[in-house]
Amino acid sequence: MKDEMRREMLDKRQSMSSQNVQRDSEAIMQRLLLLSCIQDAQRIMTYCAIKNEPDMWNLTNTLLNMGKQIALPCVTPDGLVAANFCR
Repeated sequence: MKDEMRREMLDKRQSMSSQNVQRDSEAIMQRLLLLSCIQDAQRIMTYCAIKNEPDMWNLTNTLLNMGKQIALPCVTPDGLVAANFCR
């Protein structure tokens, strides 16, 4: 059942138009920026979107402009690590 739900949500996400993805990405960014844990954090991990995932580049740039340190997930032979992101 869990795998079926994941597949259904993935299909739904992949069928979204690019305009809807950008609209929803902007809404997500605005909500995240209101959170005190985001405002108070010194280092925040974001990600690079694939397959119609919410686009986090505007959030990443906004956080960098706020003086936050950014980390991105990076797959290595030893597993997933947080890699520092620099402009």
